[in-house]
Amino acid sequence: MVVYVNYASKKELTAIPNVGLVSAEKIIQEREKRPFCDIFDLAERIDRLSGWNLFWHIPVVFKFGRPSGEWNIGHIDINKASKKRLLLIPNVGPVTAERILQEREKRPFRDASDIADRIERLNYCQVVDLNLDFTSGQSQDQSKSMALDVNQAAVPELMVQLDIDRGTAEELLRERKCRPFVDPSDIADRVEEIEYMKLWDLDLAFIFNSYQG
Repeated sequence: MVVYVNYASKKELTAIPNVGLVSAEKIIQEREKRPFCDIFDLAERIDRLSGWNLFWHIPVVFKFGRPSGEWNIGHIDINKASKKRLLLIPNVGPVTAERILQEREKRPFRDASDIADRIERLNYCQVVDLNLDFTSGQSQDQSKSMALDVNQAAVPELMVQLDIDRGTAEELLRERKCRPFVDPSDIADRVEEIEYMKLWDLDLAFIFNSYQG
């Protein structure tokens, strides 16, 4: 018997040994607040259930992702999708979609962990399961092989590659208009929110000689 805990109906849940109507309703209430990640998360939040009992003694295969084909949301780049597209994501309503739009304006999302940290309605397990695209908010590891022309790059590119918010990127633009940057140390000295060691850790190939006033 296979049960998709975050999507199963009350009837399917009550077919699980030791799960009655009260426990099934509690599972449904809890997953509305936050989808379950694994067996032990389920046991911790549902008093009637024991994690080890679920793991060893109950003849059920528990799955915490979505059933195959349950959601056909297609390709969604979390950093570029319109509000209408964001609303196709399970557990994302108008308020959460607006929150995603606001947060990505501050700083593009880099990965599942980043969006789970910044969007309260979504948890890490759920975001991973959705297979969302974070290409345009790539992680530091993905950025390391890229070159960044600090004196030419636009705000969105600076935000993604330097992992900074919009305000810091705009401050960098103001500084380079006064005087082009000459090296990473110069950036750190003149833009308060950017630390030299952070620039070093990014391991980007910085370009400084293409500025045109």
